[in-house]
Amino acid sequence: MRRLVRTRFTRAIVIWSACLVLLAVVIAAEATWSLIRADEACFMAYPSTPCPTVGDPALTRLSFAFIGVPLIWFVGMAAAFVGRELGRRRVPGSGAR
Repeated sequence: MRRLVRTRFTRAIVIWSACLVLLAVVIAAEATWSLIRADEACFMAYPSTPCPTVGDPALTRLSFAFIGVPLIWFVGMAAAFVGRELGRRRVPGSGAR
């Protein structure tokens, strides 16, 4: 039984990590593509098309992909390990003998 629990826990950790890596890659690729298109539009028609600035939403998404997603991953990993450790502990006197 112990091995089955360990395998499920490991599988959950791997799936959590893979999903968040995939999410970060998709967000970063879309934001990069959006910035490239905006920069090309700015280069081709400068006076009529504004260039991307610091307040561009694509730059915010790119920052989230590199900062926010790893923070979410870390919080999830910490919660998984703390939850597993709390689940292992038993209250004295309440368990079966």
